[in-house]
Amino acid sequence: MLVFNVGGPLAIIATAIPSMKVYHVQLGEAARRDIEAWGARPEAYYVVPGSRLSRVLPADYARKIDGSLVMVKRLGSETTLVALNNNRVDRRAWAIDQDLWAVVVHSSGASTGAIRIGHGEWEGRSTPIPQGFFEAVQRSGIGQYFPLETYPNSTSGPLKDLYGTSHQAAFDELVIRMSSASTST
Repeated sequence: MLVFNVGGPLAIIATAIPSMKVYHVQLGEAARRDIEAWGARPEAYYVVPGSRLSRVLPADYARKIDGSLVMVKRLGSETTLVALNNNRVDRRAWAIDQDLWAVVVHSSGASTGAIRIGHGEWEGRSTPIPQGFFEAVQRSGIGQYFPLETYPNSTSGPLKDLYGTSHQAAFDELVIRMSSASTST
């Protein structure tokens, strides 16, 4: 059982998902400010290029991220959940995997830590890539113009537009686990 001292619902999530890889990541002041800014936005999703994540994610990890779908969900009048469903290239598996990060933003500010869920179990978490694809895209630079088909057509919109996508599945898994864990304690 993994227990992290993050505070609020995030202290519970690690115990609720034992089969997934769950990591606790400390957030610096700049990361917390960026998360708080996202948390102040209307409840919706936002497509964010990897270049805008360098202050939020650890540098070594951020270099592996092409982009993220940021989801903002109110959990009450004082609490907002900000989830980043990051697209991470997994060269060993020849796939693009979704890596979910979550931070709770209270009315007093963002938590000092984030929870990262790697190797999640939601449907559509991993997109296989054909042999040679990575090298061709890397050489051409064209990847920035053709986002994954799992991304919505718009760069932002209501969470209901994610219905039926792997992003919704990831976010729902997180919210369900947090809700059931917090009501069982």
